[in-house]
Amino acid sequence: MQMSEVHDYASRLLREHGEKAQLIAAQRALECEKRGDRSEAENWRRIRDTLKEMKGPLAS
Repeated sequence: MQMSEVHDYASRLLREHGEKAQLIAAQRALECEKRGDRSEAENWRRIRDTLKEMKGPLAS
């Protein structure tokens, strides 16, 4: 997944789910990992990390 796509997914997730967006991305990464889909899990971790960056350094 291209970085621009990651940012688009993160923005959409944040708009749709607000404060829960990071949690949702982390849960989806775990679900993908359990299914054995490591590539998709990595995409969701990148989305989660982008959401953290979007919130700024004081949010964790």
